[in-house]
Amino acid sequence: MIFLDRLFTNGVRFVLNAIVTAAEAELGDSEEALRQELLDAQMRLELGEIDEAAFAEIEAQVLPRLRAIRESQLEQVERARREALSSSDVAVEVEIEGFDSDTQRG
Repeated sequence: MIFLDRLFTNGVRFVLNAIVTAAEAELGDSEEALRQELLDAQMRLELGEIDEAAFAEIEAQVLPRLRAIRESQLEQVERARREALSSSDVAVEVEIEGFDSDTQRG
């Protein structure tokens, strides 16, 4: 019984980690696209294709979105960590509740 509880807990932990990894990868693509957009704007500024005002406008649009992505990533990681901890707490409680004094006697 304890083995099955641990197996279940490890399975839940694996699934949660996979979800976090997938979410981070998806958000990382968006973050990379925004960084590229900012870099492109900077290159256009240096080449004289846009002026300072246009660059400032692009920067004002991109930077808050980058911050939002970062905050979202941190929240997702924290949520997954809490869920993983709570699922392992449940397994420990099940193991303790499932422990019977008759089992000790052999």
